[in-house]
Amino acid sequence: MALSFTGDQSRQAAAALLRLQSLHATRKLVKAGLIETEGSSSRKETCYRTTKMSRSVTEAYADLRAATLPPMLEALDGRAEKSESAGSHLELVASIYAQAAQVAITRRHQP
Repeated sequence: MALSFTGDQSRQAAAALLRLQSLHATRKLVKAGLIETEGSSSRKETCYRTTKMSRSVTEAYADLRAATLPPMLEALDGRAEKSESAGSHLELVASIYAQAAQVAITRRHQP
């Protein structure tokens, strides 16, 4: 079932959904032992920090990626040129995305 909103309703609904998803994801990470709370028990004032377990998981993933990605890239013909071009495109898209986010934030705070 798809919901349809217009204008401010759409932005408010999207923001509420993102907050709920973020809260749910945070709880899952705490339950898995990948992050832990720090400071106040108030939702607004709670800070999180990574655990030793999360650092070892991300390091293991980085090692796995480092071992598997280069052989896959070597199979591409002209990969250096393609990688450089793709990198430029990704930087451009990231810049446009950042600009769009800034515009959305600016419009959100306008009366």
